[in-house]
Amino acid sequence: MKKKTKIITISIVSFIVLGLASFCGGVILNGTCFASYKETKTLNNWMKYISDDKKLIDLVIPGSHDSGTIGMNWLGNTQNYSIKEQLDSGARYFDIRVNKESEDKYVIFHGPINGVEFKPILDDIKDFIVANPSETIILDFQHFKNDSMEDVKNMIDITLNRNNLLLTKDTNVNELEYVSNLKLKDTRGKCIAYFPEDSGYSNNLNYIFSRGEGASKNVSLNSYYESSLNKLDSTKFISEGLPTYLDDAKRHLKDTGYKGLFVLQSQLTDGMFIFGPYAKEKGHDNNLSNYIDSLRTSSDLEYINIIMRDFVSVAKSEQIIALNTYKI
Repeated sequence: MKKKTKIITISIVSFIVLGLASFCGGVILNGTCFASYKETKTLNNWMKYISDDKKLIDLVIPGSHDSGTIGMNWLGNTQNYSIKEQLDSGARYFDIRVNKESEDKYVIFHGPINGVEFKPILDDIKDFIVANPSETIILDFQHFKNDSMEDVKNMIDITLNRNNLLLTKDTNVNELEYVSNLKLKDTRGKCIAYFPEDSGYSNNLNYIFSRGEGASKNVSLNSYYESSLNKLDSTKFISEGLPTYLDDAKRHLKDTGYKGLFVLQSQLTDGMFIFGPYAKEKGHDNNLSNYIDSLRTSSDLEYINIIMRDFVSVAKSEQIIALNTYKI
């Protein structure tokens, strides 16, 4: 009996020690906050130099993963800059997740972690698109918490739609077909708001579009994601995960006849929830940048639309935007 108790005690102590070691490792690799530098260059009107007749689905657009996580601890933080600063850094696609923290407080969340308030972000987006009417912003509301969806819909209606800053669809045309044929001249000075396919809003509101994470034939934005792929190490993810997502996009085109908007989720996921996004990105950044450069001469470039990254910067955006010059 004493031997069994001793084994259990040792196991518990070992588990605690390993847990503390992993936790401390996360702190050492990341720190509790990350230093950011002041960008000396802005890309607040890069779309101005793209032809009006270019289709939105054929543009290569810098995107931001878990966009509003500035200020979170290392477990939740995927961005060093606010969404306002990311807009100035060239990002035009934003992954936004809203939690209703209380009756009058709505915040960004990432997993169990809450962050900055949502309403000031919405105001910044409004101010940016008014000041830069050559641009188009894609707002992808991927996840909601604590019944925040209806309130978020009302907020974007008041702040953006009623100020004629949201793209509205032609309800006489299938949404996927409509978005696939949009030209940049149709979307300049507008935001495009995406809610999950099962929200039902896209069926009765002309300013809400429908998004999905699989090869759904009923949505105009697909953001393929399989956690097992994004949890791979950087080299395997680039050689196995990204080609899988591109194959999904190619299959969607073959099945529907339309591309729609396609988000390439190129970030890595911390499956253990210990080391955090920044530690993953440090080992992935250079590999992914090399992959993006390789797209210049790849047949896959035809399918590349939105490339979503952690820790958006001017340099990362410039590399993605430059791919537009290699597209036919």
